[in-house]
Amino acid sequence: FAAWQAGIKYLGWDKVMAQDELILTNCSCYGPIFPFSEMFAAMGKRKCDFWGVVRHPGLGYQLIAGDDQSRILEHIQSFFLVFRPRVLKSAEFRNWWDNLKIATDYNEEIAYHETKFTAYLENAGFVGDTYINFAKYQKLMFGNATIHAIDLLLQDRCPLLKRKALCCGY
Repeated sequence: FAAWQAGIKYLGWDKVMAQDELILTNCSCYGPIFPFSEMFAAMGKRKCDFWGVVRHPGLGYQLIAGDDQSRILEHIQSFFLVFRPRVLKSAEFRNWWDNLKIATDYNEEIAYHETKFTAYLENAGFVGDTYINFAKYQKLMFGNATIHAIDLLLQDRCPLLKRKALCCGY
């Protein structure tokens, strides 16, 4: 999130707000496995203000021991996020980035940025969505579908696969 914050600062708010969409992605995945055009065509038909590939269920446990604010909330995973003009031009979006406190480690990044960002925007009245049908995966009782349901993600033509799922013994 700090790198994205730096990029937004570098571009400047006038340039950011003038875009049709802003895509934020990171290096935690491989792809495209399937054409991005399929995902963008599908999402172009959906009425939402921001979207991502996969939604992660709320798990409730603390990422940082003793810190109740570090609980994993339901959220759109941050490895690929797309923001449309209603969000880009909002005071809430600008406020998030202008006041972002830089995380000191991976758990802080997930706890205070990734798991809170979706709720922050949705509580402000914005509509979030995902390319992959969250209800389908939630019914199957997976925690993190990007790690535990690769075969299903491939069946659903998910264009990105998390590196963790392929290389780290999950």
